[in-house]
Amino acid sequence: LHEGRITLFEADGRTEQRVLPLQEATLHLATLEGMDKEGELSAVARLSLGERDHLDASLQLPLQQGWLRPAAEQPLRGRLQIKLQDLTLIELLQPEIRDPKGALHLLLQLDGTLAAPLPTGELRLDGGSCAVPRLGLQLEGLELKAGMRDSERLMLSAAARSGGGTLGATGTLQLAPGQAWALRLQLDGDNFEVARIPEARLRLSPHLTVEVEPQQVRIDGKLEIPEARLEPRDISQAVTVSRDVVIIDEEAAAREERWQIHTHLEVAAADTIRLIGYGFDGRIGGRLLLIDEPRRLTRGRGELRVVAGSSYTALGQKLQTPRGRLIFADSPVDNPALDIVAQREVGDVVAGVRVNGTARDPVLTLFSQPTMDEADILAYLTLGRPLSSAGQADGQTMMRAANTAGLAGGDYIAGYVGRQFGLEEARLQSEGADEQPWLVIGKYLSPRLYIRYGTALLDSGNSVLVRYRLGERWFLEGESGNNSGGDLIYTFERP
Repeated sequence: LHEGRITLFEADGRTEQRVLPLQEATLHLATLEGMDKEGELSAVARLSLGERDHLDASLQLPLQQGWLRPAAEQPLRGRLQIKLQDLTLIELLQPEIRDPKGALHLLLQLDGTLAAPLPTGELRLDGGSCAVPRLGLQLEGLELKAGMRDSERLMLSAAARSGGGTLGATGTLQLAPGQAWALRLQLDGDNFEVARIPEARLRLSPHLTVEVEPQQVRIDGKLEIPEARLEPRDISQAVTVSRDVVIIDEEAAAREERWQIHTHLEVAAADTIRLIGYGFDGRIGGRLLLIDEPRRLTRGRGELRVVAGSSYTALGQKLQTPRGRLIFADSPVDNPALDIVAQREVGDVVAGVRVNGTARDPVLTLFSQPTMDEADILAYLTLGRPLSSAGQADGQTMMRAANTAGLAGGDYIAGYVGRQFGLEEARLQSEGADEQPWLVIGKYLSPRLYIRYGTALLDSGNSVLVRYRLGERWFLEGESGNNSGGDLIYTFERP
């Protein structure tokens, strides 16, 4: 084939991706005519893509004893050489990579027999670079070397720079005939940038050993975090499944059966993690040992602490967090024990919330200095002043905060606030199949006319009920809201 082009498309078959120039493609096969004599089969191939990129391959079968010798015992000689400086093909094979650059060289020699070929050679990438847009990275100084000096072991080494940091890897791939393959890698890095996007800026200094065998993966070592800024998107309005839902993933189960992963990884951060999200703004540090074993939840041992000076927005206010700890005592990583204090200072008064329990079942309690009633503590937290100076419009704000935060005694606080404002009814109740919390307040406008108002605390919704006393036993009642209607009620008492 002479000059032409190779057009490559996306997987959907419609979007054109790249056009590679084709200068030359040749294939030459030759053999001697006498099949019962000593001879040779040979194949030579060449593919030229541009002036500097080409592929050359050759294969010879000496045909000792002609065709009388079994084919599997026939000796062979082969050579494959590839030189590429246009690495577009890598971008096509891996869509996450953009604009790859560098020089790729491959030299592979084949000896031995057809039944037991003996490969030797080297693969090398020099002066490489590429972009990873999804992570906001520009990788520089990419170097890769894989050398095989015998048929049983492949020597590996790699290096890269990102954000001024470095990452290197060395290892071996055992390929002994008749035995299972085994890969062993040692990863070492210093301040290597692994993400630079609005949601995360992250640098790591890994010191890891990775061992991979058929159906087995082992990861051991230490992962230091010299710098991290995490600003996750707000998913507070996302719909989550309830705890009694069990998701069965057949593909994941099949993968679990094929591969057993063992992890023993120490994660360390010297107050270098900045977290902005879910109402929190501050720094986190500590040490955590992550242990992952087949068919068991990932466990953690250690402690993460909130650095003094961090803040947490709750109850509609920005609270300071003088103390905060997430304690992992060989417990699942998604359910650590909590020891967190968030407080607000108003003059000489300190009002705050203590969070204990676990991440799945936190327990919130109120405290203050000097000691005061829970309703007054909640008033200081939400309004910045005592309950006695609060107006009627502040009552619903306080009760919404109490129930939204899940504070123990929320219904007691509602009743207390209701009495302060002269309401005959003020309470928190659950309504509907999902038992959403509602705040209900009611008052007699006259001896015969009673009005009650309800509002959902976690969702949109409200209701108004009016009850009028027609006589000693007769009532007329109407309600508007999610369920509207009217009733004529007659009451009587049995002896």
